[in-house]
Amino acid sequence: MRITFSDLVTSHFLVVIGSAIDNSGTQVLKIADPSDATGNVTSIGYSALMNDYRPGAIWDQTYFTAKKA
Repeated sequence: MRITFSDLVTSHFLVVIGSAIDNSGTQVLKIADPSDATGNVTSIGYSALMNDYRPGAIWDQTYFTAKKA
C-alpha cells in the first residue's frame, strides 16, 4: 500500500503481511514499514491505520501480490 502525506508530494510504502481480530473484536494489521519511526514490523488497528498512522496522510494506492505458482 502507498500512503501520501498531507503535502500531497511525499509518499510512503507499507506492506500488510497479516491480519487478525483481537479479543476486543478490533481488526489488527501486521505491517512491514521501512521507516525508522516504526521499525521493520509492527501491529496496528485498522482504524488507527486509516485515521492516525501519520497526521494528514491518506491511503491512496493498493498493490496486490500473489504467491508464485
